[in-house]
Amino acid sequence: LLLRYPARDGLEVVHLDLFRIEDPDEIWALGWHELPGEGEVVIVEWPERAGALVPSDSWDVRIDRVPGAPQLREVGVTPPSPADPVQAAP
Repeated sequence: LLLRYPARDGLEVVHLDLFRIEDPDEIWALGWHELPGEGEVVIVEWPERAGALVPSDSWDVRIDRVPGAPQLREVGVTPPSPADPVQAAP
């Protein structure tokens, strides 16, 4: 359910596959509370299984098959919603 891969520039990719998770509380056993660590990039498959535990500043990356072209994939990337602007005190 959790694999680590070395990446460039001393980074490490942490890949979590939550497909088998039935309850969001199960991800604590994977070390969820320690992620991301220093120099880690976390990629989560099936993030909806984590429910409200997914941070609000997460990027959503979708990879879908192209209908009629099974060897092709369509990739969509949605950045997190910008935070509400901070209002200066009067």
